[in-house]
Amino acid sequence: MSDGLVLSVFPGIDLLGRAFEEEGYCVVRGPDVIWGGDVRAFHPLSGVFEGVIGGPPCQAFSALRHLIRHNGHEPRFGNLIPEFERVVAEAQPAWFLMENVPDAPVPHVEGYVTKPQMVRDKWVGGVQPRPRRFSFGTVDGKALDIEWAALMRPELGPATLGCDSGIAYEEKRRTSVLADTRIGQGSRDKGQGGSLPHSRRSVVADARIASSGARVRSKERGGGPLPGMGSVLPIEDACEAMGLPRDFTAEMPFTMQGKRSVIGNGVSMPTGRAIAKAVRRATT
Repeated sequence: MSDGLVLSVFPGIDLLGRAFEEEGYCVVRGPDVIWGGDVRAFHPLSGVFEGVIGGPPCQAFSALRHLIRHNGHEPRFGNLIPEFERVVAEAQPAWFLMENVPDAPVPHVEGYVTKPQMVRDKWVGGVQPRPRRFSFGTVDGKALDIEWAALMRPELGPATLGCDSGIAYEEKRRTSVLADTRIGQGSRDKGQGGSLPHSRRSVVADARIASSGARVRSKERGGGPLPGMGSVLPIEDACEAMGLPRDFTAEMPFTMQGKRSVIGNGVSMPTGRAIAKAVRRATT
């Protein structure tokens, strides 16, 4: 096993892997659908990698799944978490880290103890409120000790512990807050009774709140407020909200829609850095 060698599966453009590289790890990226790869045909060597990281597709567990199914469709990717578990079982690393949305199943791999923990980007110095769950697995059950940003420590309660009851607690609190958020203008954005359906309301609230930092900067530049419901966040502002250079996607060989997709599916740099540092502390 090579210390510092990490396998990244479901990498996409691998913002999480980028954060681990900044922390000094050497990251090897597995196949991904955006490059024509298929994780189901991938078999890693056993005992080579210190760690395995990755975020299987979240569409089947995200709030948007209700909206997609309401329109008569199914999320494009099903549950690929079992593929992540298989890769870990085959690679037999010292530790693994899986990122996904709060409603996704916690990974379980024989021989490892999994400790899930909820993280919001703004808790670690970013601007986004969207919660993500990081499941850290080791043989001896170590947990991540994440450094929280000054004055932004997460709410004390079960959610901080990352257990299943904590996830339910956090989601209940989040739903309550977002339900009180007034969003959208005009009847086209409203359902019966003059309010957005819950699934759309929470998603839109996250998008609008997440862009608050970029919106302020846009106003300072004289550009006015960023687009709201029914409009699209400029790709430069989306990159900035993820902690990336504004021209990060300039040379990417993707359509604009593709650029927005790969950026939106990534882990923000502030969150990735905080997690990579916590893994380093836990494993050394």
